[in-house]
Amino acid sequence: EQIRVVTTDVEGQATAVIPRANPRGQGAGGLLTTDLFGLPTQLDEHTQDLIDRQYALLPEAESDPVKQAALRDVTAQLETMDFPNSDRDPLVAAFLAELHRRRLALLDASHGPNPPSPERLQALVAELFHERFSSVI
Repeated sequence: EQIRVVTTDVEGQATAVIPRANPRGQGAGGLLTTDLFGLPTQLDEHTQDLIDRQYALLPEAESDPVKQAALRDVTAQLETMDFPNSDRDPLVAAFLAELHRRRLALLDASHGPNPPSPERLQALVAELFHERFSSVI
C-alpha cells in the first residue's frame, strides 16, 4: 500500500493510484510487465515481434506452403537467439498460439477504461489451459 503509480492524463492532471498487481515476490521481469512499469513484454521489440509472428503463423502454416516457409524463416531467426521453441509438441504449440492470440486481445483491453484484473487474467489462462488440455490429462 506504500507504492503508487503516478500517471498524467491528456490535460496534464496527475493521478496517483495503488497498483493492481502486488509487487511482492515478483522478479525484475515480472515487475516490468505490471502496471508499475506498463511494459507489454520483457523482451526487446524485435524479438517480441518474431515470437508474435511465429505464434500467428503456427495455426496457418499447417495447410499453406507459403506460410510454412515464413514460419521456418521466423523459427530460424529465433533459433539464432537460442530460443528453444522450434521443436515443440504440436499440442503445446497450438496452446501457445491461442494463448498469444488471447494475450494480444487482453493487451488491447488493458488500454481501455476497464482493464482486466490480475485475478481475471489468471482465470482466463486457467480456462484456456482447461480448454486445450482437458482431453489429454
